[in-house]
Amino acid sequence: MAGLNALKRKTMMSNTGSTFSVQPKPFTIIEQYLHVSDFMGYIFDNADKFVADCEPGSPEFKSRIFDSISNLLIKVQSVVDMDKVSRLLLEKSFHKQFIDLFVKNDIEGDDFEARQFLANGSDANLSFFTRYSRQKFLKAMITQAIDLQLYEVASELITKFLSIVLRFDSLPVIEIFIDNMKTNLYKYEARIHLLSLFIPIISRSQGEKLIETINDVINEPADANVYKYNINPLKVALMLYKLVDDTSK
Repeated sequence: MAGLNALKRKTMMSNTGSTFSVQPKPFTIIEQYLHVSDFMGYIFDNADKFVADCEPGSPEFKSRIFDSISNLLIKVQSVVDMDKVSRLLLEKSFHKQFIDLFVKNDIEGDDFEARQFLANGSDANLSFFTRYSRQKFLKAMITQAIDLQLYEVASELITKFLSIVLRFDSLPVIEIFIDNMKTNLYKYEARIHLLSLFIPIISRSQGEKLIETINDVINEPADANVYKYNINPLKVALMLYKLVDDTSK
């Protein structure tokens, strides 16, 4: 209730001009006090109440729920918690729909229109993701996929949207991922493949740290060696060799 009262006060002050020289974007206030990203979780958890005229669990049901989420997400893209939404989509197995949405929602040529909307404080009129939001959302999806150990999903995202990934100014999760190579010796094939996709964007220091980490891993005693924890140790060995070679170049 306190949050709603604060929302009313801010809205009233913005209309009278007594507090804001420029009227704030309405969704900025809504996300701050009503937590739209949490509401998206509520939609998923109570999907049958939002789509009542088709069979729960059917492809149509899932498609309509995602349409509701994506339409709302586009309207609040400048303020929503992308990490929280990305994790939610991955946990609910909606990453395929996310990829399809991004492929269809290619807005490379619409930046002028996007700037006009945003300059007028009317991002609620947008029907697509801006270039900035695409980068922010994709970075959040990759980060959360790695954190959830969905390495195949992270690899698919990087492969399909490599042109966007290459424009990332940084991707902090790479540091964490490299550190994790020492302590988690499972799923090494998928993780090595993912690291190979990161090579174009990793820094020199990250590359040196990666090579050092691999050296430490393969020099562990036989009873704690990475090859013991993977089904195809020969393939892992060859992939590690190639990864080190590519990183060194």
